[in-house]
Amino acid sequence: MQRYDFTGKRILITGGSKGIGKATALQFAQSGAVVAILARTKCDLESAAAEIASVTNGNLPLVLVGDVSSFEQMQSCFEQISKAWGGLDVLVNSAGINNPKGILDTDIDEWREVIETNLTGVFICCKLASQIMTKQKCGTIINVSSVAAQYGGRSPQYSASKVGVEGITKSLAREMAGYNVRVNAIAPAGTETEFSQKYWDDEKRNSLLANTIIGRIALPDEVAEPILFLASDAASYITGSTLQVNGGVLLA
Repeated sequence: MQRYDFTGKRILITGGSKGIGKATALQFAQSGAVVAILARTKCDLESAAAEIASVTNGNLPLVLVGDVSSFEQMQSCFEQISKAWGGLDVLVNSAGINNPKGILDTDIDEWREVIETNLTGVFICCKLASQIMTKQKCGTIINVSSVAAQYGGRSPQYSASKVGVEGITKSLAREMAGYNVRVNAIAPAGTETEFSQKYWDDEKRNSLLANTIIGRIALPDEVAEPILFLASDAASYITGSTLQVNGGVLLA
């Protein structure tokens, strides 16, 4: 049984082809929403779309191919949404990359790539969504941050990008409040996704387990569900906040 009813709501999830983004898209679709998933790789999007359709009586999501760090590509994607739907109710910024190197091993291009995707991409999508939502005078934006914003991590560029995401969240919440638009962030710890598993060795996994009160690593659905909560009317008095979904993390 689904906890929330998003029947007819128009939802865009960036990074929607895998991991937390795909889990979020699935839960929104199962809750009655009209869903669009956006990512850079078409074949991954098509696979995710087929999976979503399989649990929603063949209701295929809108598939959008683009790089969130490109303003021109995102303009095109948001124009497609406006043409198809006439508006947007919820944006979930889940797209992100990592490069878990320390500062001594990270070159300037690697720094820029992470910042452009994780931070500039959030800015671009928030800007374009805000243009739609201010006209509607309603909407909700949820940005996916990380415990790395609070605790730091192996990668200064990743941590910096997520601190920036939380800064955008607070500033945009203040700016959009008069338009009946709420803006929040969610900060998961390590989650069992292809994105995370690509970088985890046994030492990293054991460290995560040892420093999490619950004593296990989150599944994508356990992060997606709080995203739906923040998008729902149950969270109508929450804005400018970051919800920690970290299993009681002691040290990231």
